[in-house]
Amino acid sequence: MIRRTFFQLCSGLFVPRPDLLATIASKPTVPQFGVTLPPAAEIAQPEWLREWKRIPRVEIAPEDLPDHNDPHQRDLAADILPRIHNGTSFTFRYLGGSDPGVVRQVLPVLLFRLDYFSYYYDRCEDPADIPDPEVVPFYLLAWCQTRNAPRTFRLDRIRAIPHPATPP
Repeated sequence: MIRRTFFQLCSGLFVPRPDLLATIASKPTVPQFGVTLPPAAEIAQPEWLREWKRIPRVEIAPEDLPDHNDPHQRDLAADILPRIHNGTSFTFRYLGGSDPGVVRQVLPVLLFRLDYFSYYYDRCEDPADIPDPEVVPFYLLAWCQTRNAPRTFRLDRIRAIPHPATPP
């Protein structure tokens, strides 16, 4: 549980309590090597990323898989869920990100989907504009051993690399 909370914190999925935010915001920035860093809230991020981080996440459980309409994501999620609990690595070719097609080796931490319904319910004038949960892609939060950092991957952009068969 501690490992999952750590990765959620690193990836921006963890939302701390308001009193904790006030404590963090009141501390001055510490100069290192003569450079004063701006507070985390002032670091420039694109608007789409700030919006994406505000949408609530829902953890995927094995009983959620039959409801999803994409067989590729369903099969991949069924392969990843046991790896999260066992702590085993997963190797795949990622077709998104800054280097499309790069082979990644990751330690899966959390499988989730975005909860568009609760986020957009009060923001949309027409409820038909809210995406159907069966169509929303699954995401994988993992420690990328290739980049040595936490990363979030969309499952529909992942192509699993089969493990070579063990010789008899």
